Order: sequence, then C-alpha cells, then structure tokens
Amino acid sequence: AKDSKDKKPSAVVSTYLTAYNFASFVGWASVLVLTIKRLLDVKYFDKIGSVDFSTIPPTFPEINGLYREIGFVTLWVQTGAVLEIVHSLLGLVRSPFLTTFLQVMSRIYIVWGILYLADDA
Repeated sequence: AKDSKDKKPSAVVSTYLTAYNFASFVGWASVLVLTIKRLLDVKYFDKIGSVDFSTIPPTFPEINGLYREIGFVTLWVQTGAVLEIVHSLLGLVRSPFLTTFLQVMSRIYIVWGILYLADDA
C-alpha cells in the first residue's frame, strides 16, 4: 500500500500550484525591479561608500520614497501568500498547517500591521 504522503497531486492541482508559484515569482520579481530602479534613480549605489557605521543604527544614503513606490505592490504580493495557508489546510501541499500559518501571518503582520500603518516611517 502506498503511503498517503507519496500520493502525487492531480494534474489540475499541479497546474494550479505552478500558476500560483509563477504569479508569486512575478510579483516578487516586480518588487525587486522596482526597488533596484528606485535605488538607481537616487544614485544609491554611488553613495554606498558614505554609510556611517560609527552611529547606531548606521546611517545610510537617502532613499526617501522607496516605500511609497513599492509599498503597495509589496503589500499585495505578500498578501497573496495567504493562499499558502489555504493550500496547506486543503492538503494541496505537504507543509504543516500551523507552521505555514505562523510564518505567513507573521509576514502579513509586518507588511499590514507595521509597514502599512506606519508608512511615514
């Protein structure tokens, strides 16, 4: 008898999970591209040598506006990870539900509970 953990997902589930992972990849890639674009726009990489490590916390070159440019995209890309909880709950993936729930919700708390509510920070 085959173990239930060795059971392969159906073609529909595999296709859905592949599409979900691709969408997640595209979302995070867009966050990366927008971040690099912003850092290039403010010539951040030209100023990286001016980081003052004698202060705590260190002071970094000016990057005002980064959150305003990528915050919205980051919020929704990370919010899409809530589907990982659903996937675990439905048994579409082998990830333990509680572990998945805690990991995803901690990131949701950071992006919505801290970054979104304190976007002026």
